[in-house]
Formats: sequence, structure tokens, C-alpha cells
Amino acid sequence: WLPLGFRVLKKIEQIVREEMDRAGAIEMLMPTLQQADLWRESGRYDDYGEEMLRITDRHDRDMLYGPTNEEMITDIFRSFVK
Repeated sequence: WLPLGFRVLKKIEQIVREEMDRAGAIEMLMPTLQQADLWRESGRYDDYGEEMLRITDRHDRDMLYGPTNEEMITDIFRSFVK
């Protein structure tokens, strides 16, 4: 980001954060690298095709660069919300 664009981005983040705080929302920062198993479970692993960046970590687990976070939110929700 160039300086002016970065300032604009931060200002937008501030406005959104204030509105979300006012609504009682809880902010989360989602991981960029995600477990491929979540994407396989959702059926979207193959839908993205070869363009999706896929890697294997040092523990031999399939990972990917997640373009969206629906799979992560679903996993968090089912794990922690009762």
C-alpha cells in the first residue's frame, strides 16, 4: 500500500470497527493458510481448480492459501458455539 491508500484503508477499518463495536460484534482475524481437509469436507477443494495455492507443511499435512473464510468460520462455530 502507498501512504495515502494505507491511510484510507485504516480510516475505513476504524469506521467499520466502530460500527461493529456499537452492534456488539466480536472481531476475528482469520488465518491465511488453512487445512485442506476443511475445504475437502465442504466440497470446494476441487471447485477452485489448480489455481488455488496448495502446499504441504513440515508435518506432511495438506494446506492451502484460503481465498475465503467460510470453511474456517464453520469449523470455529461447530467447535466452540454450544
